Amino acid sequence: MYIFGYIELELGEILKIKNGSDYKKFNIGNIPVYGSGGIINYIDTYIYDKESVLI
Repeated sequence: MYIFGYIELELGEILKIKNGSDYKKFNIGNIPVYGSGGIINYIDTYIYDKESVLI
């Protein structure tokens, strides 16, 4: 039986951890704002336009 080795790392060592921005200062629009429970509002300006993962 072959067992693969592993390296124990903190999440911050392999990815960038950030918290959200204050979306309330933007006007209502058609761009969704996501929270941990799904879409929480729609605004008129992108806050962040890259791929990301919500935890």
